[in-house]
Amino acid sequence: MGGKKRSKQGSSSSVEEEGTIRPDNLQLLKDSIDCLKKVVSEGFATLHEDMDKLRHEFKEDLDAVKGTIKDIEESLSSTQEDVESLKEAVKNTSETNAYNIEAMNKRILDL
Repeated sequence: MGGKKRSKQGSSSSVEEEGTIRPDNLQLLKDSIDCLKKVVSEGFATLHEDMDKLRHEFKEDLDAVKGTIKDIEESLSSTQEDVESLKEAVKNTSETNAYNIEAMNKRILDL
């Protein structure tokens, strides 16, 4: 058929050609793997550092929000107390005014 000769399977020449890696290629492959390991390790280290920074910033922001909420709650409570105080003062003033009006009406009738 074709003019190509194939080496016999299992012959020593085909095993050497397919299964052997030249030493310089092997070293290059090892160096490439070591380089990849280093890059990946450094990338994960940087990623962990960035995650720690973000976690710290998030905690600070969350603490600030908690502080703001606490201040708002205290302000609301104080405002409610002021409103109750003012209601009581208005009630007392209204009662006093009603008493004074009633007293003045009695005096007017007595005249």
